[in-house]
Amino acid sequence: MTESQDPKYLSQQAAEAYQLGDFEQAASHFSAAAEAFLNAGNPLEAAEMKNNASVCLLRAGKKQEAYDIVTGTFQVFAEHADTRRKALALGNEASALEALGRREAAMELFKQSAQAFQEIGDDESFATVSTNLAKMQMTGGKFVDGVLTMWVGLSGLKNPSASQRILKFLYSILARMLRVHPL
Repeated sequence: MTESQDPKYLSQQAAEAYQLGDFEQAASHFSAAAEAFLNAGNPLEAAEMKNNASVCLLRAGKKQEAYDIVTGTFQVFAEHADTRRKALALGNEASALEALGRREAAMELFKQSAQAFQEIGDDESFATVSTNLAKMQMTGGKFVDGVLTMWVGLSGLKNPSASQRILKFLYSILARMLRVHPL
């Protein structure tokens, strides 16, 4: 196997290009690594590389390509009971959908991502995804849903930062004013 076919080498080249801010080159290397991992019989790492390529493509402004490469990768992780990477993949697909202006579909996948992070007890990632979802809900006219989502997302943090504590406090006041309660 030559270096140009070695998935680990391609992945390393992609990471270096990403660090240099060459997102198109990074995406190209991650895509090639995904193909190489598939050819080597490793669908989990292939799906991981596709997710990485999607992030790079979004950074390069190639929204449709980002969506095309990441679509359905969460299913590979689900089939292998890898809940953490499934949650990340759902979030990446949601981000691509959001970039394409498909808000409702993006919000649904962000919800699924948040639920998966909650299942595995990853409070930080749950809060991050919940915050993204809440912002989408609020800017999309679902203010009460957004307040509640933000409040619930921040409430699970064991060691919130100062800004997160302030946000949590403000959202709790809003929730009380709106007479809504978390689940």
